[in-house]
Amino acid sequence: MGKDDSGSSHGSGNHADEKHIDLDSHIEERFPDPDAGKSEAERAAIDKALVRRLDFKLIPWLTLLYLVSFLDR
Repeated sequence: MGKDDSGSSHGSGNHADEKHIDLDSHIEERFPDPDAGKSEAERAAIDKALVRRLDFKLIPWLTLLYLVSFLDR
């Protein structure tokens, strides 16, 4: 049974799809793509910087949790 042969006669699937499409366009209008107009190299540099920032925030906490878990044994 696929998406099209759901067995419902009132067609609520199409209405839900329209809401989903309207929501997507509303989100795109409200939050435009910050990477629009950037080259692949610029996007890669931004992604690398983001991962580095996340690493600097998460790794110390994860290390501390690992140490506490080890000491708890």
